[in-house]
Amino acid sequence: MKDGAQDRELLNNAARAAGFELHWAPLEGGPLPIWRERGCSWNPMKNSGTALELAVQLRLHVDIYKKSVSVFWWDESEEVQSCEEELESDPAAAVRRCIVRAAAEMAKVEA
Repeated sequence: MKDGAQDRELLNNAARAAGFELHWAPLEGGPLPIWRERGCSWNPMKNSGTALELAVQLRLHVDIYKKSVSVFWWDESEEVQSCEEELESDPAAAVRRCIVRAAAEMAKVEA
């Protein structure tokens, strides 16, 4: 299920993989993830530019196919890891989500 709590955990872990912690600003429409050091919102689940920066920083390899996207990375033992996401009705959102999931998995391994 792609609920808000799961997305928040993914974003927190992805930020940790990128080397920082998120602050969550309470807003009427729901909490807003803030990169405190830069003083700006940070949500690669919603912003394609931020997702691309995350993928580049973490050296992720993104493959987009007809119906799915795969993101690959190499762990500390140089083994290839991956995650996949179906493209569904919003391919760009699926790509962003897959990048965030990969980053979150990287943070889990490092913890």
